[in-house]
Amino acid sequence: KREVLQRAGVELVNSGNGTATEIVQALSARGLNRIVCEGGPGIFGLFIADKMLDQLYLTLDPTLTTDVEKNLVSAKAASSIGISHNSNLQLSLEQVVVDSDSTVFLRYAVPSNP
Repeated sequence: KREVLQRAGVELVNSGNGTATEIVQALSARGLNRIVCEGGPGIFGLFIADKMLDQLYLTLDPTLTTDVEKNLVSAKAASSIGISHNSNLQLSLEQVVVDSDSTVFLRYAVPSNP
């Protein structure tokens, strides 16, 4: 898979053990200081656990489902930033955009010292 990606023009960056801190350091070393990461609870938890998250982009699809695989923030990620199991991390809403199909795009600021 690596070779296929490299032939397609992808630059693979070694980020050590793959912690959020190591990922940010490896990208910053290449002059990439504005990083947008797309993913679900796994990547979100990785970055919040290392206190490497300053904004959260959340998309709400106008479809109801009974299948929810994971919480957005795992108990492990929450505890690493000092949030107990039953408490909340208060975010600040920065922007709301509604698409023509009723999809809602939200941007929140994450406090620097929760």
